[in-house]
Amino acid sequence: MIERPLLLFGITVIAIFSACSTATLSRSRFLASFSPADVIKRSYAPPDSQQQPSISTLALGSHEVHHSYDSADLSVSKSDEPQFLLRIKREIVQQIEKSAGKVVGEGSGENDYSIEYADGKVSGWVDVVGMRGAGDSYKLVIIVTEK
Repeated sequence: MIERPLLLFGITVIAIFSACSTATLSRSRFLASFSPADVIKRSYAPPDSQQQPSISTLALGSHEVHHSYDSADLSVSKSDEPQFLLRIKREIVQQIEKSAGKVVGEGSGENDYSIEYADGKVSGWVDVVGMRGAGDSYKLVIIVTEK
């Protein structure tokens, strides 16, 4: 007789935990292999070769949407900024194409741009924003959103 209540209790616990768990996020091959920190490190030539960029990362996701936010504190002169941003953009496009994704749209401003991509049923975009500080102080932000 005790076995039946334990079985019912076990089934109830499993049902509750199953209902509370979220579905696994389906990510593109690009997102699964993309590292904004690596892109920054490959594209950035610090004035002092000993100095490494300070990069911070925040990733959020649900069963439908993934967001990642990477920011780097760098030293980039105003005259080097356009070439630096172009290197970042090229690197991101190469990563999308290397992972069998396809660039389906682009947009840009003075010191920012967006790249829209698709990989099968998954679509997303990468926003890159550069912000000047005092002197050569520079903050680069890369935001990836995928659904």
